[in-house]
Amino acid sequence: MGDEVELILDRTPFYAEAGGQIGDQGQLIGEQLKVQITDTIRSGKQIVHRGKLLQGQIGPEKLRAQVNPEYRKATARNHTATHLLQAELRHVLGTHVHQSGSLVTPQRLRFDFTHYTAMNPRELRQVEALVNEKIRQNLPVTDYLTSLQQARDQGVIALFGEKYEERVRVVQVSDASQELCGGTHVAHTGEIGLFLILSESGIAAGIRRIEALTGEAAYKHVQDQQKTIHQLAEMLKAAPDGLTERVEKLLAAKGQLEKKLKDVTTQSAVTRLEDLLASAREVDRLPVVAAQVEVIDRVTLLKIADSLREKLSTGVGVLAAAIGEGTLFVAVVGEEAMAKRGLRAGDIVRDVAQVAGGKGGGKHHLAQGGGGDPSKLPQALAAVPTIIQRLLGKDEGLP
Repeated sequence: MGDEVELILDRTPFYAEAGGQIGDQGQLIGEQLKVQITDTIRSGKQIVHRGKLLQGQIGPEKLRAQVNPEYRKATARNHTATHLLQAELRHVLGTHVHQSGSLVTPQRLRFDFTHYTAMNPRELRQVEALVNEKIRQNLPVTDYLTSLQQARDQGVIALFGEKYEERVRVVQVSDASQELCGGTHVAHTGEIGLFLILSESGIAAGIRRIEALTGEAAYKHVQDQQKTIHQLAEMLKAAPDGLTERVEKLLAAKGQLEKKLKDVTTQSAVTRLEDLLASAREVDRLPVVAAQVEVIDRVTLLKIADSLREKLSTGVGVLAAAIGEGTLFVAVVGEEAMAKRGLRAGDIVRDVAQVAGGKGGGKHHLAQGGGGDPSKLPQALAAVPTIIQRLLGKDEGLP
């Protein structure tokens, strides 16, 4: 048992996937037969029930169709919420807003709509608040059949590009919303319980997407957020309503510490200039410094390199640092080395960075490079004398 099956009935209470709403689930039960329905779809004008055979064999038989009530109810909550959402989006953003697609499941809803720019937090809060206001008002949700032309004359909202029959179903939420729709809905908006926007994003030019929760799923999400807030409050030794102030103070203290660390690191590195200069080796009568330094950011490395260049007017310096998971190279060339020997910092840093698998370039007196494998920093720095020899046009070896 448990084989996948598909059944078509002469009539059915199961809703087949359409208009963004997924199909019903439930059971079909006969005297000897039991089928667990996992999805309901349309095939032409037929409704196909997909599921697993739990008992018996498929054959002509009278069946009792049982739609999963909780699954249907949760889906209906999300579907009615999409109608309220579209109405309030048009209220807040303008009547240019139209549905461009949707997905309605028991777990959540997704609503795509036409709008030219991202919604700001104030607009999102306003839309969410207005939908929840309609929920608390417990407005009646009704439906009726009418002609397509009459529905259009009444200003009923239709899905752009959708083909409709001459007789259409209108779902009306009191005076808040009227839409052409064949899906399942709650009887009163109060059954939705709670509406919570999770995200708003762009999915194409002029098309935005909102994802949201309703009912129990929304309540559980709020519970999870509350749990996180209380855990953070405990970790930071603050009351939940004082978290913002506590975090602001911690960030300010962090910023001050980072500034002090940066100042100390920069000062420490600059005081190493004498050591760096003392480590210079001669390459064809040019003093060349090639060293790795410990810094916390690019700006600090550039400051050290600039100070090195001031003291190395007749030579070349190449400094490297591992910052985060990346590498950074800076090459400097003194005025005399540029004018009399034709060396360019951009050429040097390009070739040095290539040894580590990176790229580089820049101005004649100072240039930067980066990328590549941090473990190859020593190898790249060791290649500096050979690279300078080559750029000087002297490949016969080091003096």
